[in-house]
Amino acid sequence: MNHNLIQEASVALDCSVKQASSFKNKEDPFNAGVTLTGYLSRKEGKMGGSMYITEVNGARVPSQLIYGTPKLAYPYKDTSDSRVYKRFDLAREYFIANKWNGTNVLVYKYKDEAGHTKVSAKSKGTVFIGNIQFGAFMDLTKEALGLGPDGIIHFDALPPSLERLRDDAVQSITFELCGYKEPHLVKYTFPLALQPLFVTYMDGTIEPVSIKHENEVSRRPYEYQEVVDTCERFQREDKERNEKFRADNGLVHKYEYDHFAVEGRVLYLINEHGRLLSRTMYKIKPQDIEEVHWGQFDQTMQGRVREALEKILERGKEFSQESLKEELDMGPKEWGKFGSSAWTYAERLNGLVQATGKMSIPKSVDDHREVLVLGGLPGSGRAVFAQKLQRNNWIVVRDAYDVGEAALRKTLTSNPDAKVAIDRFNLNRSARKTWVQEVQALGVLQVRCIFFHPPAALCREFVEAGDREGGAKGGKSKKGKEVMAAEGSELYLETHVAGCTLAQLKETVKNSKVEMPDKREGFSEVLTIEAAYTAPTPSTDASSSSSSSSSSSSQEPKASKSDKDVDTLADLLEKTL
Repeated sequence: MNHNLIQEASVALDCSVKQASSFKNKEDPFNAGVTLTGYLSRKEGKMGGSMYITEVNGARVPSQLIYGTPKLAYPYKDTSDSRVYKRFDLAREYFIANKWNGTNVLVYKYKDEAGHTKVSAKSKGTVFIGNIQFGAFMDLTKEALGLGPDGIIHFDALPPSLERLRDDAVQSITFELCGYKEPHLVKYTFPLALQPLFVTYMDGTIEPVSIKHENEVSRRPYEYQEVVDTCERFQREDKERNEKFRADNGLVHKYEYDHFAVEGRVLYLINEHGRLLSRTMYKIKPQDIEEVHWGQFDQTMQGRVREALEKILERGKEFSQESLKEELDMGPKEWGKFGSSAWTYAERLNGLVQATGKMSIPKSVDDHREVLVLGGLPGSGRAVFAQKLQRNNWIVVRDAYDVGEAALRKTLTSNPDAKVAIDRFNLNRSARKTWVQEVQALGVLQVRCIFFHPPAALCREFVEAGDREGGAKGGKSKKGKEVMAAEGSELYLETHVAGCTLAQLKETVKNSKVEMPDKREGFSEVLTIEAAYTAPTPSTDASSSSSSSSSSSSQEPKASKSDKDVDTLADLLEKTL
């Protein structure tokens, strides 16, 4: 290692020596046979992803600093009870552009050892954009540029979108690669495009690009309150657009692909020379995208962690708690409370990526896996329902967690269409949490719960009858039944549950109070069955999770639905029963 050279690079890249990551003889996919050697900044901020080229084709060249795409910041600071926008008194104008949702692509030029101009492309944190496990970004970029069969960007025949690179003062043009061929949160109607964002000059200054999009606000004189009012109005309007989009398309609010109409806007603050005040741009996101809602580690948060992991790996960053925290934009308070769950989930996802060489957990649009957590005491109808699920090609896990976890993991990691029901008592949040955390760590999007909680008299009737279809069998044990009281409520248990004595069961109930499930535990849907074998209405929020139909327990649906029509738990009950 040339210590003088790396010191020189770290100064130019405004980072520590440790943060200046070296690369050697990296082949340029946009210029056949050309290789680059140099250093890449791993420091977040204005110079993040910038490069310092020292060699081309193995020959020493005058060092070339290639500015990367800066990380977007927020123009305000949130406190416990308010949001305060920053003041930018040196700004002369402001400009607001649409925030495209896709993959960042920076097209830049450099000189080879003979002084010829070459043009290539990179993403954040990489020397060149490439095809990786998360997407064929290089191929899509070439397609969007309309390159010829050789896939080379010829400086003497630049595509129209790159014409500004002919200007000697211009170093790069930054785009967002987006469209339905490259799916992200926002659903676009066009197949693929490189949407221009801004131009970077040789001195590192930035000039935003206007494309006259409907979401733009053309340059206007900077006035603090006008900027605040405009940003807040856009946040409200964009949230309304997203809500209408989901309502029109029958979608619920999830942080998943194709669930949004718009990601927001970008605020540029411009000086008297028409360039940005600094190498910083500001994101203005609607509430349904911006807010992290770290009230629970649920499906929305799983989506954010998956997206953050993809960005970390795509940009070649070190996978660490610090890099995950940065990508998630989590503050110390949120990280202190939910960082452990986010990190555990990310670690398991990353382990699958490293073990398989690809992202083995399907993207949400392709993930048909489903897990149903059943709960309820014997006599509640839970076991009967589990058997009926099994006859409908569901895999039923009945073992305790230390045994059942292995089967659950094997099934969910090997079958993208797996449907698994966990048939255990699952009487309280603690018991259900164990299963939910495991399932979430495997990236399953559909985790739902049915809790069987019929009146005590009905439960006792089934137990004492001794002929329940789904009754547990304990080998040679007798079918004795006993009614017992625990913590003031009658809870009915069978003495013949495999591997348990009545005394053990009494102790279990004594130490476990019954807690009704709700969506805040991480479920996408919750049903509580208070009368066996009815078709209740799914809950819409935590407060309604204990509601159910009052139909007669003997009533069975007259018709069942096909597999493709099973969308809600009510549908599932109707089809199965």
